[in-house]
This record gives sequence, structure tokens and C-alpha cells, in this order.
Amino acid sequence: MTNRNKDNDVLFMATCMFEHLTDTEAYVFSHIAYFACQQKIFNRTFKSTTQAICNKTGYSPNAVRAALDSLIEKKFLQEPELDPKAPRQKYTYYDEISHTLTIGEHAYAIEYAKWLEIALKDAKTKSAGGLVREITFFKVYVGKFNKKTNTLKLNQSKHMHKLLILHGYLYNQTNWNMKKFRPSLNRGVRFLALAFQWSQNTIRRLINSLSDLGFVKYEFKDKAVTFVAVNAIEKLTGFLNVLRETLQSDNLSTNHIPAVTQGPLSAPDALPRPKRSFKPSTPAEAAAFLNNLKA
Repeated sequence: MTNRNKDNDVLFMATCMFEHLTDTEAYVFSHIAYFACQQKIFNRTFKSTTQAICNKTGYSPNAVRAALDSLIEKKFLQEPELDPKAPRQKYTYYDEISHTLTIGEHAYAIEYAKWLEIALKDAKTKSAGGLVREITFFKVYVGKFNKKTNTLKLNQSKHMHKLLILHGYLYNQTNWNMKKFRPSLNRGVRFLALAFQWSQNTIRRLINSLSDLGFVKYEFKDKAVTFVAVNAIEKLTGFLNVLRETLQSDNLSTNHIPAVTQGPLSAPDALPRPKRSFKPSTPAEAAAFLNNLKA
């Protein structure tokens, strides 16, 4: 028996969920809902430890616990009624304590679980189902988080989580356009900011980071962003220390634009290392370096 390749793990999200949830809550809820919505297997009940959720979503235990508390408060999740005589343990202090949760009473949470269950069944049977889906999902490739993700600084971690969300959305939309023989995907910065409830500067930083990492190719003209190609994420092992808020397409040559018939391409296996400043190792080198700067 072969072990399952966790690099291919995904979460299912939808843009409308960000009207109700933060990024962290969206990751945790999507993970729990994936199991809870499968009625026959789990009877709409999810049971897992804090550490297991951390390993899946790339968040710290404190972030996961805070997200679970908020999701329960927002009624996206709820704890099933337990025997009042049974001893109850608080998960706040122990990462190995299991959470037993079900989908809550919030209207959107119920709709999300309903349509996700339908989408998963259709995917298994390779059937479109014949239904006009009220919620469209896109895959967020959380399996690309490596073990070092949890060691990132807070702002870096937030940026990486948002980056995967935006990439999943753009990748899904680009594939859909290709099926409809549309050569590119047009999305405005303001449109994306409203869809994900992020600032426009955040959207610009994410687009530039995706471009620098080789996951998207885009053109920017007249305040419109045209995504020429969105590549599959093969590896995500680095982080860009410089985040840019200015969109530009001067460095994008039409000679390097892939043909539409080729579909999304795979990103390079090895990501470029961030450039480092020169640091002299000897006094003589330091003196020469300073003289060059003065000149």
C-alpha cells in the first residue's frame, strides 16, 4: 500500500465566503467542511486534533484555536450535544485534544456544505449533475505548504496564505476560460479586492508576488489586469522579501506568452533565491567597497 501524496492536498473555497470569514477562518472552515459535508462517511461530524488542523492549513495552534472559537461564535460551526455527565476537556491548552464539530446554523455555512457535497459527489462520478450551482468552488493547494511554513513571520505567513487563495481562484478561472476558448482572463484590482475583502494594495502585492515566483503572467493597461497565463504550483519553498504595490507589464514580452492551446504550464521546480546585498569579509574589501560607493 502506497502512502498518499500530501503535496496534492487541496481545500475548496468560494469568493463569497470572504464576506463572512477572515482568511484564517476560511482555511479552517474549508478543511472541516470538507469532511463534515460527506454525510455517509462522517455523518456531518468532524473530529480532529488542533495539531492535525495546523499541519493541513499551515497555521499555528493559537491561530487555529482562535479561528475555531470565532467560527463557533459566528455559527459556522457548532459542537454536538454531549452527555452532560461526561467529563469535558477544553482544547485551549492541549493540541492533542480532538475537536468534535458539525456545520453550524449560519445560512451560508449550510449552503456551502450542501453545494460542496454535491460538487464532491459529481467529481467522484465524473458527472456535471445537471444542476446550476449557486456556489462555485476553486481549489486552494495547501499541500504546497512545506514544513517551514509555520516558521515564517506573521506578515509573511499571511501573505503566503493569501497568495495561495488568489492563485487558486485565478487558476480555476483561467482553466474555465480556456474551455470556452477565451485567450485570457481579465480581472480588475478593485473587483478582486471586493471579492476577497482585501485592500487594493494587498491585491497588487499578491499579483506581483505570483508573477515573481513564476506562477502568473499578466499585462497591465488602463487600470485593467489581463492574466495571460496562470501556471500550476509545483513547489512553494521560498518567500520574496520585497513586496511591490505597483503593477507593470513592461518586462512581459509577447514572444514568451504561451499559446492558449497549451493550457496552464508548470512552474519551475526551483524558485529564484532573493538577491542579497554585498557584505565585505575583510577590512581591505570594506575599504574598497566604500571607495566605490563614494566614486
